[in-house]
Amino acid sequence: MRFQTTLSPRDQKIIESRLQDFVPSRIFDAHAHLLRADHFASENPAPFEGCLDFKEYPAALQRWLPAREVEGLFFGFPRVSNNRSAVNNWIAAEAEASSSTANRVPALAAPDDDPNEIAALLRQPRFVGIKPYRCYVNLPDTMQAKIEEFAPEWMWELCHQTQGVLMTCITSSSHMIVEILR
Repeated sequence: MRFQTTLSPRDQKIIESRLQDFVPSRIFDAHAHLLRADHFASENPAPFEGCLDFKEYPAALQRWLPAREVEGLFFGFPRVSNNRSAVNNWIAAEAEASSSTANRVPALAAPDDDPNEIAALLRQPRFVGIKPYRCYVNLPDTMQAKIEEFAPEWMWELCHQTQGVLMTCITSSSHMIVEILR
């Protein structure tokens, strides 16, 4: 995958004709992935070189949606070989250093992670819940993973205790389920 930094004339035309008057001046992106190439193992590299951080993400959006204020819910990029702890800590630091107090982070978590470590993350100000992925399940075909295999009960309990979000994405006929626990 190549990260595009310029827009084609066709892109510009679509923006002007379809998006410019449609998209509001203030946006909350509820599912944005940030990444740093050095968080990926060498045998399973990042989808592109470099870094998509809190500086590059808004700059990228400004290219196609100028004069918009963008805040969001930011996730690390899920890969089995990633160092989830480093990814979670980096994104939380990025959110904390961002110009917006509305930017939030759900922790990437795997079923075999230490619940106490995830609970400690959820006590930090920018963390608002957990984002599990089926790729973290130890199965030959993770597409067949059941929700309780990649989002075990301890994750649900932690989110309940902290009034956090457990954001699951189940791909089945392009269907997405988002659960918010209160």
